[in-house]
Amino acid sequence: MYGPTVTTGTGPQRTFLFALLDDCTRLCPHGQFYGQERLEGFLDTLRQAVQTRGIPDKLYTDNGAAFKSQHLGIVCANLGIRLIHCKPYHSWSKGKIERFFLSVQTQFQPTLVFEPVHALEELNRRFWRWLETEYHQREHTALEGESPARRFARLGTSLRLVDTNNCLDRLFLMRVPRRVRKDATFSLGGRFWEVPTHLRGQLITVHFDPIGYARVEVWFAQRCLGAARPCNKQRNAHILASSNDYEPTAS
Repeated sequence: MYGPTVTTGTGPQRTFLFALLDDCTRLCPHGQFYGQERLEGFLDTLRQAVQTRGIPDKLYTDNGAAFKSQHLGIVCANLGIRLIHCKPYHSWSKGKIERFFLSVQTQFQPTLVFEPVHALEELNRRFWRWLETEYHQREHTALEGESPARRFARLGTSLRLVDTNNCLDRLFLMRVPRRVRKDATFSLGGRFWEVPTHLRGQLITVHFDPIGYARVEVWFAQRCLGAARPCNKQRNAHILASSNDYEPTAS
């Protein structure tokens, strides 16, 4: 959903709301405003929903490019979630989430007129407070007078919980192939990253967290070799001068 424009110290910033809705209880497992309308925002929303509310059996989305991406399919397969896309021209099948977005527009967003926010973080804090204290606690006529929070507490006991022994963040990492350059670096997110010199010329797979690039892992021959680090040009020049062996591989 297109969210409100936030006036920050650097100027106006458009926002986009990603949200998930439980079909049975109308509870929103997680929703969050982001500054861009990209797959990374939806994946972050799904990760937080799974972490706080449990793993669903099915994920039902429309046919947008982000929802039909290969990476989302991999994430759902890792979690054992069946990914389902609605049929074309079946707009009525998305009625519940659209009704939720209407509630956000008519009940939450008007409160921003009298108490404006000036940062994306502040907008999300206000939204989460409204979500937990008002929307989830209000009785819904479609739920026979029951609130989403009460129905979820009664019927959500069968949800699969996240295994604490597994690293949930790793299951959501995006994956892209990269050819390592002669200076033992590769490009990702508009930046250069360093890898060990023996990988020069090799085709590697980079597993990374698209939100801030907090985790960037280097994989080669189905094995994780460790984390890449942002390129320090001065240090990289000394390493390159001391090790000039370079064995390119066939494309």
